[in-house]
Amino acid sequence: MTNEQLELGACAGCGIKLQTDSADKLGYIPQSALEREPLICQRCFRIKNYNEAASVAIDQDDFLRLLGGIAATDSLVVHIVDLFDFEGSLISGLQRFVGNNPVLLVVNKVDLLPKGINMNRLLNWVQRQAKAQGLRTVDIVLCSAKRSIGFERVVE
Repeated sequence: MTNEQLELGACAGCGIKLQTDSADKLGYIPQSALEREPLICQRCFRIKNYNEAASVAIDQDDFLRLLGGIAATDSLVVHIVDLFDFEGSLISGLQRFVGNNPVLLVVNKVDLLPKGINMNRLLNWVQRQAKAQGLRTVDIVLCSAKRSIGFERVVE
């Protein structure tokens, strides 16, 4: 790790530690982009400017190591799940990783539901599912990333 890497800090987009050494690794920022504000990694730059999302590969050990560090922090944990793949996108055993930190459950893709759906019934269903998975939430927000529905509540 170079001295320059230590001073770069985190990406303003995703929060990953920035680095200038390896374009194929997470947090890469080209030397030419160091003058820009805010500093964002190449992946976030491509998402923002070209709507091009590159996949990120992280092995299970690294993922568990990241999760394991959450309980030692004083944080609000925002867990985003897909309404149509609720159980598949919910991190199994998340509660044991977050410790006493509050969990905000953000449920995405409500825009794909028929207009006549009762949102209170949907919210009750999500609460029951989260409880069945052992997840204690401080709040649940139903939203749509595609149509920017519900994000005011997420930011609150």
